[in-house]
Amino acid sequence: EAIYLFFFTYGTVTPAPQHSTFPCYGDARQPAAAPPPGILDFGCQRYGSQCCCWLWIPGGDNRAERNVDVSRKLTGRVSTSGQCGMSMAERYIFMTMVSGVNPLQGMEQSSVVYASGEDPRIADFTVPERQEAKPIQFEMKVDINYEEVCDPVRQGPEAEERCKQQMQQELVGLLGAPPEMITVKSVRPG
Repeated sequence: EAIYLFFFTYGTVTPAPQHSTFPCYGDARQPAAAPPPGILDFGCQRYGSQCCCWLWIPGGDNRAERNVDVSRKLTGRVSTSGQCGMSMAERYIFMTMVSGVNPLQGMEQSSVVYASGEDPRIADFTVPERQEAKPIQFEMKVDINYEEVCDPVRQGPEAEERCKQQMQQELVGLLGAPPEMITVKSVRPG
């Protein structure tokens, strides 16, 4: 049902690979509204110099139609400097855990910390220096029949605006950027 990440400063003692190590364990809840397509955002909570994050897996609570033979890929994002308050150029370590139902044990609720025996499998990273965001402009050619879909003369005055909105939605899904960051200025036959 959920993925958990537990961040701590590089060089500190690595905690035991148990669900009780994750202070936010159990905080993941199904969102009231379905998340937008693309990259999903982790919820995070600081605990002193540590940070614990969670991500609800869409459809994770559907126990009746669970198909363990189908793999799914999700992309999540943690705001390291925002919610976690991590410093730029600092090195951090994190542990991972998943929670949900175990189909091999009668769909019982369980949690699993990624570990090798008694040792948690950890990864480290350095928070990169953040550069000031600058807008980019580019042209893109798409395989679309302009006359049949977007031509305002043939399809009506709102056809071009519909094409711009459709392209914006596709770019939001492709790039994982919020809709307000993407502007489609024009659509024209190529």
